[in-house]
Amino acid sequence: MTTNPGDGLLLLTPKDWKLRLEGRVRRPFELSYAELLSLPSTQAVATLDCTVGWYSTQIWQGIPLEELLAFAEPQVVVGYVRLQAASGYSKGFLLPH
Repeated sequence: MTTNPGDGLLLLTPKDWKLRLEGRVRRPFELSYAELLSLPSTQAVATLDCTVGWYSTQIWQGIPLEELLAFAEPQVVVGYVRLQAASGYSKGFLLPH
């Protein structure tokens, strides 16, 4: 994990890490890091564009957002999501329809 130099040192261990999906959904949920790793994943080539200016194109592996949203059963058509880091940094994204 990397942090913005202005955030100071943020110590986060896998046992402390959580993914929480909440909002206008029928089934809000929280996954531990171990639970997330146990789910089926896919790979994609994508560019990670960091907030401090660097970027990297790599093969990334993870669970598609569409699958996580489907599990949560949104109550409305999802057009926007906000992601928040452990540091408190957050960013919103419009989703394609």
